[in-house]
Order: sequence, then C-alpha cells, then structure tokens
Amino acid sequence: MQVILLYSNTIIADMPDGFLSPKQGTYVIGVWNFFASFCSLYSAKRFSRRLLFCGGHFSMAIAQLMVGICILMEWSNLALLFLLVFMWIYQNSSGCITWLYCSEVAVDAALGFVGVAGYFIVFWLALYT
Repeated sequence: MQVILLYSNTIIADMPDGFLSPKQGTYVIGVWNFFASFCSLYSAKRFSRRLLFCGGHFSMAIAQLMVGICILMEWSNLALLFLLVFMWIYQNSSGCITWLYCSEVAVDAALGFVGVAGYFIVFWLALYT
C-alpha cells in the first residue's frame, strides 16, 4: 500500500492513454486514501476482525488480479479504478486491524518497537521497490 502512495506519480505516468495527468492522479489517490482511512474507523468497529482479515485479503487479491489484467489489456482508466478499489479494501480491512492487534498484544515498550519496525519496513520497501 505504501508503495502505491510513494510511487503513484510514476505508476500513472507509465499508464498509456490515461485520462489523468500524473499530478492529477496523485491528487486523486491521496484524497481517496484519506477518505478510505476515515471510513476504516467505522469498519474496524462494525465488522469482526476475522471477516476483515480473511475477506479483505481475498478481496485485495481479486483487485490486484484485475489491476494486472487491465494493465495487460492496456485499459489504463480501468486499471486506475481497480487500484483505487484495492486501496479502499486495504484501508478498510488489513490497514485498520493491524494497529488494533498491535495495541492489544504488545506492552507499551514493545508497541514502540513495533511502530519503529513498521516504519523502517516502509522505508526499506520504498528504497528497494
């Protein structure tokens, strides 16, 4: 997910005949991510964690499959749409329950370590992707 946010400009620039410029696409992805994150507060309270985890990962796999198919068929606008669908599913499933699990399982000192490790992994993925 973080790779999409960090490289959204490049992803959209590489899409042939898309209707958005890379700058506009980055704005759309940023606003969409904010809206999906805001809605995840509701989904974390409303749905069981098992449903969010299992159903979310299955749905994310389908969305990524559709992104790949759309890119192979050179349907840029539809690929961007499924990328946004993936972001919505991630923020409302795996994205919202990760920190819930961490705060319930770890003590305060370990939670700080988990947070630093999580941000380090994002940094590492940004460098090597």
